[in-house]
Parts: sequence; structure tokens; C-alpha cells
Amino acid sequence: MKLKTLLLTLLLITTSGGVLAEFPNERMSDPARELHQSWHSREYSGPIIDTHFHITPAGVGGKENAEEYIEELLELLDTNNIMNIIEMPTPNDLRPGEKLERYTKHRMYAIDYVYEIDSSNKFLGFCEPTGLPHLYMSEALEDEINSALDELDSALKNDNCIGIGEFGPYHFAKIPKQKKSVIVMPLTFKPFLKMLSMIEDSGKYLVLHMEPMDSDGGPLAEDANPESYHSETLKLLDEILNNFPNLKLVLAHTAMTNSGNLKYLLDKYPNLISGIKIQGHHISKSNWNYLEPIMKGFKPYNNLYKDWFELIENYSNRFVIETDFKFLRLKRHFSGSPENYINKHINKVRKILGLFSKDTAEKIAYKNAQKYFLQ
Repeated sequence: MKLKTLLLTLLLITTSGGVLAEFPNERMSDPARELHQSWHSREYSGPIIDTHFHITPAGVGGKENAEEYIEELLELLDTNNIMNIIEMPTPNDLRPGEKLERYTKHRMYAIDYVYEIDSSNKFLGFCEPTGLPHLYMSEALEDEINSALDELDSALKNDNCIGIGEFGPYHFAKIPKQKKSVIVMPLTFKPFLKMLSMIEDSGKYLVLHMEPMDSDGGPLAEDANPESYHSETLKLLDEILNNFPNLKLVLAHTAMTNSGNLKYLLDKYPNLISGIKIQGHHISKSNWNYLEPIMKGFKPYNNLYKDWFELIENYSNRFVIETDFKFLRLKRHFSGSPENYINKHINKVRKILGLFSKDTAEKIAYKNAQKYFLQ
């Protein structure tokens, strides 16, 4: 009865122009706004739990090469004070198609090998067995949807699946070639509401990738026509969370909205937390410009926006660090290599964490993740 009443309420709101909550700002923040000024350049050297990591074996040259890279990564985790990595599928990993089936076979082999040789239990896993956004996009039959929800029920009972995600109902093209992989699944989709109810009852976290802005190919697209989806995403999510007060939710990638909007949600929903994606605004090179990067440019020191610094420092209990790293992905001289993970992504994390107070740095580096995901 609860789901039926909620669905009717949401449909009335979306079809009749009903009033949704007013968020602080639906427009993009000024990329030239004030930056946080730090008078030191120390780096955080303590433990790290990376809460958002993908294993995406594309073009690494077969099983033997993948195994070698996995073994190398596990060694580097020990020597670089990485306590744990939480791996999960990307929103498009469950996209149907013959090419994706081959990719999934390679991906599952790599994941199985990780857990086979990970004697220190460094790796932990979120899972997303439903593929509901893709089922919606393909107009799947009811039997397929019910089967997906049965898979979710099994996953929620599996202790090796510590949470659900990365789930992406709104996933747009941030570069031109992604225009074939756009996902738009309305939050009023009844199986999604059923899914939220099941996850709420389980007590596990859901990692939600929900882009409030469609950059339509980003700065590299000549015909880009950016469009706001705030009403369909954050504003509607606000209504939904009112009806699922015990739902534990992680908004991926610093919520991909401005700091004021995220503050609004954090104030209202105590079970809501956010990952911190260290992404910079760059006028021509960044594909994340429309999704509110937390710093200007790509170098962390003295480039973190002041509003983001203050929000993270003041809400230090509500953030966890993420790299969103695509391990084993062959792109631009093997960007998914173990060395690139440590030398670029983890080192950038340590530089950003060094800007915060010691207490805040430790919380978002690993203590919050321990509390939320590992207890």
C-alpha cells in the first residue's frame, strides 16, 4: 500500500506541475568563484579506504596479463597504506548486447581472480544485479523485471555483497561518443520504488549515480545543448526519501550538483552520505564541467573551491573518499594500470586530504567507511 500511495503521489506531482522543494541553486556554480587558501602543502599519509572502484578489463591482453596486473595492484595496496577497496560495477556494465557479454565474461574472471588471491581481504564488493535502468530503456517484460528483483533479493541476503551499486538511473553523455550509452530511467518507475523498499528493509547502502545535468556530449561536442534534470532527479529524490526514512544512500561523485544542494539533502536526511570525487573544472578538457567539480583545474593544491572545503569540513561525518578508478581499462597508455592508480589517483587523494584538519582527513579517508560499510 505504501508503494502504491507513493507512486500515485509522484505521478501527480510530475504530471500536474505540482510543487517540489526549492533547492538552493539549479544553475551551474561560477567556475571562477573563490578558492580555499591553504598555507601548508602537507599530504595525508594515513590509511585509505577507497569506496568506489571499478574493475573494467578492456584490452589488457588476455587472462595472464590481467592476473599479473591484479597481483601487482595487491602488492601496491600493502606498500601504500590502502586498507580496503570497495569494487562495484559501473552503471553501463549491465547494458545488454553481444559485445557486453564478452566484456562481462572477462570482468567476472578478473573479479574472481582478485578474490581468489586476496588473502588479506583488501577487496570488498558492492553488487548491482538488477540492471533496472537498462530493462526500462529496453521496455523489458514484467517477467524480466520480476527476475531482476529476485536477483536483488538474493544479493541482499549475501554477506559478500556489502551494498548495492553503482546504480545509475540518469547517466548522460559527458563526451560525444557516450551519446549511444545514455540512460534515463524515471524515479517514478514502480520497480525502482520496490527496489528501494527492499534495500531499506535490508539495512544495506545503495550507491546512486544520478546526474542532474545533461551535458549532451560535454565541451568537446560541437552541437551540445546542456539541459537541467534537477526536477527529475534531486527534487524527485527529495520526495522519495521522505517516504523511505530508513533508506541508507550514498550519492556518488559528490552528488554531481553544487554544494548548496548537497547541504540541503544532508541536513534533511541523516542516513544520506556522499562520496568525494576529486574532479577539476577545466574550460576545454574536462568532461565533468556540468557536474560541479569540486576544484578548479587538475592540480589539488590551492585549487579546491572554498564552498566545497567548508561543506566537507563542517559535515565531515557524512563523506567518504572515492577514486572512481577504472582498473584494467586500456585507454591513453593504459590509464587503468596499478601504477596509475597509486601515482595519480591515490596521490591526488592524499593531497586533497592534506588540506583538511587531521580529524576530518581521517574520517573521510577511512573511519567513515569503516563505520558505514564494514561494521
